[in-house]
Amino acid sequence: MASDSRASYAKTGFAVIAGFAIVFATLVYFGGCGGRGGEFLAETWYDSSVSGLSVGSEVNLRGVKVGAVKSISFIGVDYPDAAEGDRRKVRIVMAFNGKMARSQGDMTPEETTSYFVRRGMRATVAPNGITGLSKVELNFPAIPPPAEKTSWVSEYPQIPPTPSMLESFADSATKILNHLNEIDFAAVCSNLTSAVDSSACILKEIRTLVEAERPAVDAAISNLEAASLDLKEFAGKILDEPSLLLRSREEAPLPETAR
Repeated sequence: MASDSRASYAKTGFAVIAGFAIVFATLVYFGGCGGRGGEFLAETWYDSSVSGLSVGSEVNLRGVKVGAVKSISFIGVDYPDAAEGDRRKVRIVMAFNGKMARSQGDMTPEETTSYFVRRGMRATVAPNGITGLSKVELNFPAIPPPAEKTSWVSEYPQIPPTPSMLESFADSATKILNHLNEIDFAAVCSNLTSAVDSSACILKEIRTLVEAERPAVDAAISNLEAASLDLKEFAGKILDEPSLLLRSREEAPLPETAR
């Protein structure tokens, strides 16, 4: 009986240990330490806030999940030799699951990434719905910004960043507001008032000039009318008697009629 009880306890203990081992292996696998034979890493950087982005956040290519964020840090921490202006930029390392590599046949993951970047692929941090979380979106903008030459040598292939539409709109609005703030509206109003006053003075001078020259203009018009009447009368006479064109101004008697 004792031996049977010990055998039963041994089987129970073995089953419990085996169960824990299976659960642990499952957690490790789905936690990201297994099944990653096709995984490869690439990185991007961001010069704005990445609020809502965390390790494990989605990385999507045109809306299709192709990986997850592996680490988030600062450029200056991971690359001490970076220029001072780049050290505060956020470095985002992404782990891809191999879907991008398989889409290009025999290309290696690194070659695939470089190929997509040359075609204009850019990375942006975008909100993930209304949850307050963020994700990394890889897209091909119609007019991709030029790839920035970094002051550091990346450990993994680079995917240049581009601001999101919301950030672009906010930047444009900020620039417009800054320009409006720089405008001296008091000076503009003063200049407009001066321009209106100057225009009024010019119009007054033109009116005065026209009034002063009106008699001369009226006389010239009268002379033109008289000349027009004389010309019309002369043209009528020529039509009635064309020989007038052959006569001198003072009529002289013909030789055969002279006495």
